Amino acid sequence: MNCKSKKKHLVGAAVHGIIVSVDNINDKKAYFVKKRITMYI
Repeated sequence: MNCKSKKKHLVGAAVHGIIVSVDNINDKKAYFVKKRITMYI
């Protein structure tokens, strides 16, 4: 039970890390996209 939860935690942390790094890469793009969306709204 402990090993499984540890593995799940590691996978979750890895996925979170990937998402964060992708967010950092796309941060400027996302900023401009958000700006455009807010302009349309």
